[in-house]
Amino acid sequence: MYCGSLPVLKCHINEVPCVEVNSLMKTFKMKPLLFPLAGSVTAVFNCQGPLDAPIFVGSGMVSRKISHSVSDFPASCASQALLKSKEAGAVAAFDRVPLSYLSANFTFNTDNCVADLYGIRASLVDGGEIRGAGNAWICPEVSKLLPK
Repeated sequence: MYCGSLPVLKCHINEVPCVEVNSLMKTFKMKPLLFPLAGSVTAVFNCQGPLDAPIFVGSGMVSRKISHSVSDFPASCASQALLKSKEAGAVAAFDRVPLSYLSANFTFNTDNCVADLYGIRASLVDGGEIRGAGNAWICPEVSKLLPK
């Protein structure tokens, strides 16, 4: 498919099997978040737009099938919380908070390096639910420009 003189990409990808979230962040050269994460994510998405700046649109959720042994996750308070609460149904953890469910929809624009997250839903092992939306600027070059 062509749009003007640039070829336009339109592809569908059924499912990306579970990937450990910290490894995924390293793949995209993301700076670590302020609080640690532990868990594996599965995503379904498609890519569209020009070949030189594709846009990824899809959804992801923390997988019940953990691709690695919990003890193989990077050591952190999040991996400790996940390990402690695995019997109670934890599949992921953010900081010291174990989660029994976590999902989000996303759009990632590679042209401006912005990931829009919406429909975020997290269920806590001890009860309660968190819902939200937001965006993340995922641009590894920027970290070189920021003061340390």
